[in-house]
Amino acid sequence: MKLVLFLLAGIGLAAGQIPGFGGCPDFESQPDFDMNKFLGTWYEAERYVNIFEAGTRCVKTNYTKAVDGRFLVANEIMNRFTSVKRVLEGEIRLVVKGSESKLNVKYPNLPIPYESQFIVLDTDYDSYAVMWSCSSLGIINTQNAWILTREKLAPGTVLQKAYGVLDKYKLSRTFFVKTDQNSCEIAEAEANSTTENLNAAAAVSPTASSSSNTAISSASKKPVKKTGQKKGQPGESSGRDEIIKSQTEVKPPVADVKQNDGELVAEQKVETTTI
Repeated sequence: MKLVLFLLAGIGLAAGQIPGFGGCPDFESQPDFDMNKFLGTWYEAERYVNIFEAGTRCVKTNYTKAVDGRFLVANEIMNRFTSVKRVLEGEIRLVVKGSESKLNVKYPNLPIPYESQFIVLDTDYDSYAVMWSCSSLGIINTQNAWILTREKLAPGTVLQKAYGVLDKYKLSRTFFVKTDQNSCEIAEAEANSTTENLNAAAAVSPTASSSSNTAISSASKKPVKKTGQKKGQPGESSGRDEIIKSQTEVKPPVADVKQNDGELVAEQKVETTTI
């Protein structure tokens, strides 16, 4: 469940964070909105204050059209502290009523299917877009809004057009925060490099351990050669043992008879002859 909330937070499509009294304002979407022109990559420039998006950066959305005609969306977000990127994919159902249109986005791959509805207040399709959503609980409502741009770091002239749309719908800019879009490729490359190094280390370590264990096991299974056994029998002695054996020969005790005070005493001597 925490992962689900994190992903939803990352793309800014969770429940809005700016409360209001009464039902949702009656905002109209851009007349004759053309989804085909809207396709492509959009970068999040600014958004309403959203506790779910705290600690995030490099947020962008890719809108595409499938072969079967379905509109698809892929939301990307990067963790500010770990630079880990998350991607959440969904399907868009365009609801058109007259000249008005709403985007219903469904995320079927989540453990708990999630669906959100929002509208495009205004866009020129080439540089900026202002999107808005609202959920009403009767006596109160919660709203969310985003400023999207085609450029990762849009110039001030483009943002001024978006600010004009906010003023038109009386959406206070006080509640907007800027999205950090700086050095996103560098941070992502560093995160990928770290992940690859960790994976490589994890892959090499078991192999080295296995080779070491195999060598130890082979050494422990090597037959132990014993001396004093005939050639060809298990545990055959080494050549060095044979040489030592041939060079040293122990002769049986030899009795030496001596006379001691008139008595004969037999004294045994052990002779060792070295060849």
